[in-house]
Amino acid sequence: MPQYRVSSVVRGSLEIFAPNWVVALGKGFELFGVLGDIEAIACEVLPNGRVLVRDVTQGAGFVVSPAGGPPEHDDVTEEAVPDDIIIVAAEEPGTERPSGPDGIANAPTPVDACHRALAWACQIAQAESGAVLLLRRDGLLEFVAAAGPVSTGLVGRTLPTGTGFAYFCVQNLAAFNIRDAYGDPRFNMGIDVSTGYRTRALLCVPLIAAGQVFGCLELINRLGDGSFSRVARIDAETVAGHLAARLAPGS
Repeated sequence: MPQYRVSSVVRGSLEIFAPNWVVALGKGFELFGVLGDIEAIACEVLPNGRVLVRDVTQGAGFVVSPAGGPPEHDDVTEEAVPDDIIIVAAEEPGTERPSGPDGIANAPTPVDACHRALAWACQIAQAESGAVLLLRRDGLLEFVAAAGPVSTGLVGRTLPTGTGFAYFCVQNLAAFNIRDAYGDPRFNMGIDVSTGYRTRALLCVPLIAAGQVFGCLELINRLGDGSFSRVARIDAETVAGHLAARLAPGS
């Protein structure tokens, strides 16, 4: 019987024997303890045999892939998921990354939660740089956390209203995964001009919880000079979901 690996950036990985990936996913949900919490999922089968799965209600991401044997490279298209950034290794039961879900939920302040979420997102998506921008009452997006080579001085700055991918992300409540930022007319070069940094790939996801948008999480330039995969987008959305829940009133 085939063996599959069911992975979650939050819960780690499981090796499961099953007749097909659908059964493996169901068993994975059961073993992860999330089966009763999932109402609807969206699945995408990639050319390399991996399946990207997203809980459309809560935003959690999973990956199902054939276990055992060498990685398949020949049939991986540019749109498929690179083999070197699938999912971080499973951790010992009861442990958590310092900047993981518990770290965000237990952060003493919302700003500290933003820093922890950004550190976690940069780690799992292998991003060179990143930022968390929150929507102020006056409608401006303000940098409240930043990471990367030129992050010094970004915190506290605001973006001109209605410009750049950050505003598109917040206004449209949609994630953007851009391979060539300078080739897209929506990109605002102002930050690059002022810092001397060169944005190539950009991943931007909104922070949404309790029917409210709080801002967005941006990841910039994947390490190794590549672009962000669809798995990276799902992982970033998972982190954004935890951060938004922490930012929601009453949290």
